[in-house]
Amino acid sequence: MGFDDMTDEELMSEFQNGDGEALDFLLKKLLPKLAAISRKLSANKNLADDALQEALATMWKKAGQFNGESKVVTWMYVVIRNACIDILRKEEVRTKQNISDENLLERGDGSNFADSAVTQMVVRKAVFELPDELRDPVCLVFLSEYSVEETATLLGIPEGTVKSRCSRGKAQLAEKLSEFRPKK
Repeated sequence: MGFDDMTDEELMSEFQNGDGEALDFLLKKLLPKLAAISRKLSANKNLADDALQEALATMWKKAGQFNGESKVVTWMYVVIRNACIDILRKEEVRTKQNISDENLLERGDGSNFADSAVTQMVVRKAVFELPDELRDPVCLVFLSEYSVEETATLLGIPEGTVKSRCSRGKAQLAEKLSEFRPKK
């Protein structure tokens, strides 16, 4: 049986049994899906590319530790999500060190760009602060635009659980972001 006929889990097993080409094939096969997830979780394409690069390196290093308790793609999603969180944190620190509000306001149109970038970072930070059980469904359904059914399959939980966790996640996000609502 060739790699084309194997499931993701079988490919991971082949890698763990010593066939390095199996993981290479698996990563290449899933790269478009992994890149799409990274783009949905990141503030911009450059950050998404950086996070994807870090995630792929982590997957390669830690694939031997994959224990099969979840689907391979679920494990990869978690690795990408964590890489996006790390990149977001680094970007927040870099932005705070390199940009002052006065400089942005002096540039005129630059403040609109800065406001948009800051808003994206605030929302993404709030999403990443949700508990894992809520964050994963919220990220997949609302940021990565997976259907509830696809999300349930990816996370290995019932569709009703995905819906309720998305609802609870949205409620927590609304509360976290309420301080940013314009005052009347």
